Amino acid sequence: DQSVKARELSEQRLREEPNSPAAQFALAEVLLTIEGNMPRALFHLNRAEELTNYSDVPEALASGNLQWHYLTLSQLSYVHQLMGDQLRSLEYLDRLEEVYGQDVESFRGWPLIKLKQYDAARESANLVLANSEDERDRSRAWNTLCSVELASLQPIESMVSCDRAISEDENIADSMNDYDTVYLTNASEVALSLLKLDEAEEYLDRATKYLNTDSVANPWIYKLFLLMNQGRFDESREALDRMLIWREAQEPIVNVMNRAEHFLVTASFFLLAGYSEDAIK
Repeated sequence: DQSVKARELSEQRLREEPNSPAAQFALAEVLLTIEGNMPRALFHLNRAEELTNYSDVPEALASGNLQWHYLTLSQLSYVHQLMGDQLRSLEYLDRLEEVYGQDVESFRGWPLIKLKQYDAARESANLVLANSEDERDRSRAWNTLCSVELASLQPIESMVSCDRAISEDENIADSMNDYDTVYLTNASEVALSLLKLDEAEEYLDRATKYLNTDSVANPWIYKLFLLMNQGRFDESREALDRMLIWREAQEPIVNVMNRAEHFLVTASFFLLAGYSEDAIK
């Protein structure tokens, strides 16, 4: 957790070895995960790719930079997804599969959904479920089906998929598994679309039990919206406090990703409480 030291060391190494893909990747990682600076991270990831750009595993092995090439391609797919360039994200997934034979099918779902290619996302998820026994892959696939059915306005079908995503995630045989609150908040959204308010709140309450610092879904955001819309103002005030506590514990990159949601729900609360000037800010 020595963030400043990590930044200093990565910058020092880059000054000493500007043509090192490892140095470029290290600084990119600091910028992305510690500081949440996606554009600057992307710059150094692009530079790391330029310094590697291997076409196959033997070439990457011979260079001595195989791990940095692999990690760079993987992170480039993630960053482009976060920045909204879903086609580029998919291109880097294809590159990982082409060069390293990596099974990346379970990661295709979200970019395809963002591109509104719902049939392709559904097909990709079903392919994962038919061919993979890995719980993480399967939970991502079920979550893809949950999200795609909701996005294509089929919430009843979506409910089953949401529950399966949660079930697969909870079954992961890993003591370090911290549960992805996205699955539970997605299920809550589906329940809300079916006007099952109690069920929606139950999913959110389950999500608040797991402080997942890497998950973009802060369940207290959705709990606060739900409570305000039900006129439960005392509970709303408590939910606001807990939402901010949760936010402070999140990784910087996650804070960047869900910052607007925090501002929006807080502004809504201030409006209801009569603090219009604070809401405007």
